[in-house]
Amino acid sequence: MRAVREPVVITKNGRPRTVLMAYEDFVRLSKRERRVELTSELAPAEIAAVEAAEMEPGHDHLNDEI
Repeated sequence: MRAVREPVVITKNGRPRTVLMAYEDFVRLSKRERRVELTSELAPAEIAAVEAAEMEPGHDHLNDEI
């Protein structure tokens, strides 16, 4: 049930190996358009926007994963 509320990291020998998550989150992430851009190609305004970005409330648990 915890994985329905938030991703659950499963470790092996102290290292992250697998993540359990709600199926709806998996589907959403699977469908997300994948784009890769070089940070060197970003405009100064885009870099400033990234630096000023804040995580939405309710996702603070993701900081623990970093």
